[in-house]
Amino acid sequence: MLSPLNDIANEGVTGELRGGNLTLVAASFATRFEPKFTDKVLLLEDVGISFRQLDRSLQQILFMEMDVNAIVFGQFYPLDSTDEQRLIYKEVINRFADNFRKPVYYYPFIGHGRLNNPVILGEKVTIICDDEKSGYCNLSQK
Repeated sequence: MLSPLNDIANEGVTGELRGGNLTLVAASFATRFEPKFTDKVLLLEDVGISFRQLDRSLQQILFMEMDVNAIVFGQFYPLDSTDEQRLIYKEVINRFADNFRKPVYYYPFIGHGRLNNPVILGEKVTIICDDEKSGYCNLSQK
């Protein structure tokens, strides 16, 4: 169950799932290896960066005006983090979502954490939200 982080996210979205580790994805920005994200749902996760590094990378994405259908954030906090540290990472992601003009979702059980619900990159993903009942969205792949 994904958490929609901005109002537009409640509308749901479809697209090919791309992305992965933020450090590796960001390393391709502004190079000839940068993928095209049009009609894609971008998945980002990374447990090896600080919340300050995450904030800088997300500011770069805002400046790029990235053309994606949506962004899904997986786990970013370190494996041994406290509740307070997890909340700091989530707040950084929430601030990004407030400024990003496309749907943004959060599900910290995708990535390299202790609990990992795998998804298949390169395959179509559909996100459907039922904000009246649960306030969460479902991600499915076919």
